Amino acid sequence: MPATPKPDETLPRSSTLRLRADFDAVRLLGVRLNGRYLALNYRVAPEILLRRAGFIVPKSSGNAVQRNRIKRRLREIYRKMQQKLPQGLQSVWIGRRGAAEVEFETLKKEVQNLYRKAGLLA
Repeated sequence: MPATPKPDETLPRSSTLRLRADFDAVRLLGVRLNGRYLALNYRVAPEILLRRAGFIVPKSSGNAVQRNRIKRRLREIYRKMQQKLPQGLQSVWIGRRGAAEVEFETLKKEVQNLYRKAGLLA
């Protein structure tokens, strides 16, 4: 029987963006930064206490297996670093072509670099 994950080992549903309106709000009201394998749209809304993230991987990034791999990796990276980010941060990560082939550590460094470039991570 598989062990149930501890609460700190999961990314709660409340921590993810699900509605198109939420994604659009971040895109329209926020800032966009680009990296080699990822793009980050973000906005800080102090009135919202939760940190939330959404993940988009377009079909041009590969087949379903590759797109899901990118999303799983991004969710895991975000889950581990979310406590270091400011309250009210809403992030939308967009995977690009080639992101499925790079190592996990390369994606992790790019996520950290984009958050640092945005001034959101020390």
